[in-house]
Amino acid sequence: SITWSKVVGGAGDEEAWSIKETADGGAIATGLSNSYGNGENDAFIIKTDGSGSTSWSKTYGGTANDIGYDIEVTSNGYAIAGYSNSFSSGSDDFFVMGTDENGVAQWTKTYGSTFNDRGWDMVENNDSSYAIVGNTKSYGDDITAGYWENYLIKTDGNGGSKCNESIVNITETDTTMSEATGGTEGPGGTENVAATLSSDLSMAGDNVCFTTVGIQNYSISNLGDIVVYPNPNNGNFTVAISLLQTSGNPSIRVLDIQGKVIHENRNIGSVYSKVIGLSNINPGMYFVQLMTDRGIVSKKIICQ
Repeated sequence: SITWSKVVGGAGDEEAWSIKETADGGAIATGLSNSYGNGENDAFIIKTDGSGSTSWSKTYGGTANDIGYDIEVTSNGYAIAGYSNSFSSGSDDFFVMGTDENGVAQWTKTYGSTFNDRGWDMVENNDSSYAIVGNTKSYGDDITAGYWENYLIKTDGNGGSKCNESIVNITETDTTMSEATGGTEGPGGTENVAATLSSDLSMAGDNVCFTTVGIQNYSISNLGDIVVYPNPNNGNFTVAISLLQTSGNPSIRVLDIQGKVIHENRNIGSVYSKVIGLSNINPGMYFVQLMTDRGIVSKKIICQ
């Protein structure tokens, strides 16, 4: 049963994407506003009491699109993650901001490069640092051929990691407005432009600060090859290798999707063929790797 419902907005579009309970029994939410603010869409934060009545609301952004996708209640106030086109170095960039308990911005950062980089979720860690996750088109071409890659950033308590990071100059607008109940949109309120935040930090570069993770099919042309059959299989399969050049102490290992080694044969020699039986294996994707002192050859297999 609905206890109460509220509609908050203006003449344009407002969208809410994330909401958290606050210590006073109210709620804090983020999303975007097209009715208020400084650009096409601005990141929007609204604070309510336990009955849904607006305590305050604000927009944050520049002249283009700035969107909040996740909000967290932090030890210092609130923090949001999303993406910005106003302050990007190319297309969209990660947009990360921390505020005090009244929504006054304390720090604002963007992360990214030439193409779209978008933040979707964040958490505050026990040491008041942050982890932000999303996806990127700017980085990761050397990991896989996929169009998007996962992008995970670990920052300090001010949202800084010094890797592909910019401190940006936002406009903060107080949009505290009247509200309507039921399904009628409220008339909105006045806008009071607060002082902007400004600072400068050059981009740290596109190829620093990265530790890439993942396993892929790859081979080294002058090393040799590895053949796995049948594929798919039921956990019983044959691994055959042929090294083109002698390599010291080659070995075969099988890894699960998380990179855990579940089988290994050492010192197999330059020519090798053996049936591997993995009993009680869970269905899914696995990886068979030929490890040598000259490189690695990896093949994906499906066990079902």
